[in-house]
Amino acid sequence: MWLPRSGAIRWSVRTEGRRRDREIDAWIEFEGRTWTTPHDPITALSMLRPDLYTVEPGHVTVEDDGLTVFHADPSGPVRLVTDADLPAVAEEIVARIVRAGTGA
Repeated sequence: MWLPRSGAIRWSVRTEGRRRDREIDAWIEFEGRTWTTPHDPITALSMLRPDLYTVEPGHVTVEDDGLTVFHADPSGPVRLVTDADLPAVAEEIVARIVRAGTGA
């Protein structure tokens, strides 16, 4: 998922929204791109809005060479995200940053 620069974040009136906007812009500039992949917010949102994701239960093993392998198992404790409503995820991330910036 790519999250483009967002005017909505930039125009948040409180400090937190402006701070996040500067952090996002700094990273985008450092990478030399016009977008970023917000890994941590995507992960956090999967716990806050599970309705936006499709998951498969299973368990993970670590092989001798350090490779981690997912094994599908209906009774497994791990949930692997296999699909997501990416436009809705991006919209929700931006909306939450804007709300944090406006105090709403």
